[in-house]
Amino acid sequence: MRLLLLLALAVPVAAQVPPADSARVLYSQNRMAEALAIAQRAAAAEPEDADLRALLADVLWRIGQDRADDGLISDAMGQAVGVVDEDPCHVPALLTLASIQGDADPGSASEVLDQAVRCAPDDGNVWLGVWTHAARSGHQDREAEALLALDRAGFWAPPMQAFAAWTLRAAPRDAILLANGVRDGAAIRTLQVADGLRPDVTTVPVALLDGVDLVASLEAAGLPVPDDARRFEPRVDPRGSSDTSDGRLYTLADAVVDGWLTRDRPVVGAITLNPLVLGTKGGVVDRGALLAPGPASFDAGAAADSFRGLDPAAFAGPAVTDADRDPAARTSAFDPGGIVLFQMLQTAVSYAQDGAPDQAEAVYRQAVSFAQGSGRSDEPLVPVAREWIDDALTATDSP
Repeated sequence: MRLLLLLALAVPVAAQVPPADSARVLYSQNRMAEALAIAQRAAAAEPEDADLRALLADVLWRIGQDRADDGLISDAMGQAVGVVDEDPCHVPALLTLASIQGDADPGSASEVLDQAVRCAPDDGNVWLGVWTHAARSGHQDREAEALLALDRAGFWAPPMQAFAAWTLRAAPRDAILLANGVRDGAAIRTLQVADGLRPDVTTVPVALLDGVDLVASLEAAGLPVPDDARRFEPRVDPRGSSDTSDGRLYTLADAVVDGWLTRDRPVVGAITLNPLVLGTKGGVVDRGALLAPGPASFDAGAAADSFRGLDPAAFAGPAVTDADRDPAARTSAFDPGGIVLFQMLQTAVSYAQDGAPDQAEAVYRQAVSFAQGSGRSDEPLVPVAREWIDDALTATDSP
């Protein structure tokens, strides 16, 4: 009897958590596939909970977008519209609605974002949505307004700002800088607009480069684009950047970048840029804080130059602020300081392998100091790099 009683009382803790709370926890952990069914049941049981329905709308939208599932996206639209009809100032629902409308109905998306600004003029999440839409649509004045608002709101964490500044300062003169996604691009552009840092560099978020309006605005700024940009049809091509079941797809973004690579201006990819984004195209500069998707060799000298004057303390702490509500950003493993430290160690090893012991030791000492000053004293790559440097220098000294 005692054993049966204990078994009856041993109910799993998870089972005692209300479904709505479980859905919110899974959402905050960016576990959307797990959150979906729970959020659907919870929203059906608590239809008066507008916050929960807005969360469900965002979950549906994110999964629908990943799976290219029009049914889920339609459900997300219905949930978001229902919340906004009840509460015109429900900001999360407004942002989800604007994201869903996106390119399909840019006029409506712009109106929804304007409404979000009126409701929450100091919310950085709102202004990031405004910036994304403005950049995609080629509205430069609105883009600048959003970037200044993001700066005033202190939306970017110090490590993100320091990383963006490092990337910009490493870029060659008059470079076209390819940023990986919306956040990378927005953080870099914030420094350019708010602080006037490196106005000679043109920063382009590759994630937005398939939008014909953005391409048109780049053309107006003097950058070449394909003659048939507004009628461009993606095609299967081994040099394409998008994997599909039929092969690699050559997109408008591919064509635009290929055009830039034929001109005099250097094209550089931020170190966070996934090399697969540009397919098999070569010619992208590889130096310091910039990563080459192509076959170019690593430039240790340029990398060492990019480390001068860095403040390790600026890279300490989380990569996002508490005000940033995006679950993907908050759970991302992106570590600005860790990337810089890795580049320092890579540079030291590269010098050692090239038979330059003085340079290798100087950069390694800088890496150790950076690790300590940025709160990464226990980084396991530091002793590993030391071993590689010693091995390389020993091999170089051997007859």
